[in-house]
Amino acid sequence: MLHSKYIRTLYSRTHKMKKFAIIILLLLVSCKADKKDSISIGINSSDLIINEYLELREQVASYSGTVLVAQKDSILHLKAYGMADRTTKDLNKIDTKFKVGSITKTFTALAILQLQEKNKLSIENTLSEYIADFPNAEKIKIKHLLTHSSGIHGQWRDDWHEKRRLRFESIIKKISKKPMLFEPGQGEEYSNSGYALLAYIIEKVSGMTYEAYCEKYIFKPANMNNSGAIFYPEKEYNNFATGHEYAPGLDGYNTNLKAEFVYTPNLKGQASAYSTVEDLYNYSLALKNNELLNKSSMELLMAKLPNSDFSLGNWYNGETKTNGPYFYFSGVSNGFESVIIRYTDKDITIIALNNHQNSDVYAITRTVGKILGGQEIYLPSLRTATHFDISKYRNLEGIYAYPDDSDDFFEIVIDNKRLFILSNADPLEELFLESHNKFFSENYDLQLDFSLEGECEYIYNGDDYIYLKKE
Repeated sequence: MLHSKYIRTLYSRTHKMKKFAIIILLLLVSCKADKKDSISIGINSSDLIINEYLELREQVASYSGTVLVAQKDSILHLKAYGMADRTTKDLNKIDTKFKVGSITKTFTALAILQLQEKNKLSIENTLSEYIADFPNAEKIKIKHLLTHSSGIHGQWRDDWHEKRRLRFESIIKKISKKPMLFEPGQGEEYSNSGYALLAYIIEKVSGMTYEAYCEKYIFKPANMNNSGAIFYPEKEYNNFATGHEYAPGLDGYNTNLKAEFVYTPNLKGQASAYSTVEDLYNYSLALKNNELLNKSSMELLMAKLPNSDFSLGNWYNGETKTNGPYFYFSGVSNGFESVIIRYTDKDITIIALNNHQNSDVYAITRTVGKILGGQEIYLPSLRTATHFDISKYRNLEGIYAYPDDSDDFFEIVIDNKRLFILSNADPLEELFLESHNKFFSENYDLQLDFSLEGECEYIYNGDDYIYLKKE
């Protein structure tokens, strides 16, 4: 239920946001927790506020996952939330494993620069040195593949939920048949295909499988003992979360379901890896301390590229007024979301994993950053549904559009005497009455206020927008 306007404005305006004033606690608080479920290290006001916020996210917006917050190598908050499997009711634990999607790409980029350090390749080398018969291979450099500037089509998959096992050579062939989007080095287009080719180069140059290389040169040195470069769906893993998402149920309405199956090994080097929140923290520490690359290579890996928000190593570079500059990377994989963010000046690291793809882990990391920066934050609210006569609300049916963007709209639908919102081709999401003309979703932190005739105040994760009803 992420509206396009919300997706495009990660730090968007907020009009009538419910605020929570951060206070300094004057009492020392001690608590005991199951070691497998939570660890409280130096309980302080930030830790308590973070926990209160995340527990509300779990109840209001179906958040389930693990969160780690650290500053200057000290862990401030480390806890698991929600269910690892909504069928068996097993709970997430701190060491629960999650697919990490495109965070895999950071391992791939790191491996390439490690091989450059060993003089086994140069990022200036062309693709023709490794795949001679690939179209435009003599123009495409390794650095183009790393920085999504190769011009190669972003996606090689004809079916996003590819369920067949494909030979890697078949994937390379699929990529080669896609038309070029632009001349190498003359544009930028996020490309899974480019990272598939980089994984191929790593294997060819190192003489090792991608999986074995990552294990030996990244995971072991970084003390990532519960991570792997490739998740195999046919293999049994201990303590691995099940991915969930909202999808049409048997009646067509939005239902909490196990995520659709994807054959993850096909995404080698692109979005194939799995990890835990603690392992990813160890990874972040190893990068910060130059344990996986020398200092000059690390600077090359993380430096912002000209005319781009990304670094050579695929990290997003940004800056906030409160916490200063940061490096950020995220991943999505059928039912999973993951985020790593490190504020470099304040030496703050926030890592959030989840196994419910629609619970917006990005909002979580942004809010935790605000808490650590001493800012006021929005707290979700538990809401109670009130019975209502649908006949009194038929006037709400119709299409509502954002005034400045005709492509940003949603529809209010009545079906079987129930009220729904239909948005972005998502399944019908039922709305419940909280008070007169004010409705909410039980699956998302979403409220709609129709108090003013002809418009809807749309509030998602505390961010507020006004949509106008079309005549």
